[in-house]
Amino acid sequence: MAVQARRWEALIVFIVISLMAVMMLPLHVTAKSPLAGAADSRLQQGGPTQFSFAVSADERGFAGAGYDSSDYYRGVLEAIDARGKGAFMVSPGDIDAPVDSRWTIDHVLGADYMWYPVVGNHEEETSSDIEYLRNYDYDANGAGVEPDIFNYGPSGCPETTYSFDYGNAHFVVLNEYCDRFGDNVLDGDIRDHVYNWLQADLQATTKEHIFVFGHEPAYPQPDADTGSSRHVGDSLDKYPTRRNRFWNLLKNEGVVAYVVGHTHRYSAVKIDGVWQVDAGHARGKGDTSAPSTFLIFHVNNGEVTMDVYRDVHDGVYDYDDITYHETLKYDVPTATPTPTLPAPATGTLDIRVGNGADDVEELLADGSIKTTSSDLEFGQGDGWPGGGDQTQKIGIRFQGVQIPQGATITSAYIEFETDETSTEATSVTFYGEASDDAVAFSATAYDVSNRTRTSASVAWNSIPAWDMVNEKHQSPDLSAVVQEIVNRPGWGQGHSMAFIIEGAGKRVAESYNGEAAAAPLLHVVYDSNASTATPTPVPTATTIPTEVPTLTPTSIPTATPTAPPTATPEPTATPTATATATPDPTATPTATATATP
Repeated sequence: MAVQARRWEALIVFIVISLMAVMMLPLHVTAKSPLAGAADSRLQQGGPTQFSFAVSADERGFAGAGYDSSDYYRGVLEAIDARGKGAFMVSPGDIDAPVDSRWTIDHVLGADYMWYPVVGNHEEETSSDIEYLRNYDYDANGAGVEPDIFNYGPSGCPETTYSFDYGNAHFVVLNEYCDRFGDNVLDGDIRDHVYNWLQADLQATTKEHIFVFGHEPAYPQPDADTGSSRHVGDSLDKYPTRRNRFWNLLKNEGVVAYVVGHTHRYSAVKIDGVWQVDAGHARGKGDTSAPSTFLIFHVNNGEVTMDVYRDVHDGVYDYDDITYHETLKYDVPTATPTPTLPAPATGTLDIRVGNGADDVEELLADGSIKTTSSDLEFGQGDGWPGGGDQTQKIGIRFQGVQIPQGATITSAYIEFETDETSTEATSVTFYGEASDDAVAFSATAYDVSNRTRTSASVAWNSIPAWDMVNEKHQSPDLSAVVQEIVNRPGWGQGHSMAFIIEGAGKRVAESYNGEAAAAPLLHVVYDSNASTATPTPVPTATTIPTEVPTLTPTSIPTATPTAPPTATPEPTATPTATATATPDPTATPTATATATP
């Protein structure tokens, strides 16, 4: 009945809009989309540049008339309504049954409130859910009224993969479970036909901000509460080649955030310039394994921020127990172009690991990965199942390495700080990753070992005893390894560089998660032949340069109207709640967390 009511309302709205158009009062200008086969192809012009929208995910089983209580999904929607429900809401999957979710939305936020559901694995498994989503009216507010459907998806899932525009932003919803013949696949994946459709859609939009929604994480991350990772190997990482291609596309097209569900755990991490946000679950006390969570995104001209509201199941579901604030994209003025200067002829740089996923440990026995370890143990490490010290490898990645391609490396080393004392005989070897732009480490088994290594390596034999906590130690000269990486034809200034360390014995260094200010530091001195280059003004092109996706991300063009320079901070560790007297009222560029009883 609610769906029928909305369709009648949509018809009335459409008639009103048509009459207004006749009266020379157009609501917006439309133009034919260059996308072939688009069922509804309208390019938005104008629209609001200051708005908000809500995100709630994985309320499965705790919505509808049978759970019409503030203790469940209804409480999430009541809290959203109290804070300002915004223009619309997106739900990144596991909304089974969607008819129940829509029923609760109708009763709390209104039958005319626009809701954009995403297919999750549980909807995929239930034929009635898929049938509902195929027939859902995604343009119920009327053709030409924002939010306005921009493009429907490819063969096999046109009704459940779609994009829409609102104001200065473009939104894409992906069904990650469809093949060319329909919604028949149980494993989340970005298959060729979906990838090709997405690529065309992203390249067609002229909007300033782009958000992509799916159900499964591309890189399963440690959650904000326990530091554990769920659905590792059971997300898009199950097919790493297509996952990497997908992430490279998001990066190249300037996507602000990829927003997902699936794990029932909240996390937010910036990976190679794109935020991956896991919205957690919105089940209230229906799932007490993690705080119930919802998100509100704010677009303010060129800036994008995100507020996270969580409840710890204390009996009162007010969603004020834990709050986070993230700045996902800064508003960078672009009106006055400034010259882009070449790198100096000689330079010295120091780059510290800036994210928990950039210094990891891998267990030799089964390839298990620790992305949240409080230290980095060379040779032998503890804390693995089975107890005792076990042989492991270390992966370390440094982002934003501002060395020009082909520069001569004069010296290079990695500096470590002692976390625990150790004196046993220890020798290790350093390798680089033979990659043009190393991607972040993930929890996928053997993600350190499986990376292609440089032919150059450097041995650190008979490492002296580390007998004083907080003491600094420098590796041997790693110039040969760094030189091989920057000599690669695809290397570019500002790309990421990774190292692999393996050996025997034991030395214990600080990690990012243990002490961020003492995380590994890369020091490089180089000479460049770019000193005679002529400064180049910032390009003023009005179209997005198209780059061929590769398995490793490449730099995002920053001088286009759809992908402005993203002067966002380096990735930070997933926030964890710390007890304080009052919620943190300040907006900071890194994740902060506050908690009240």
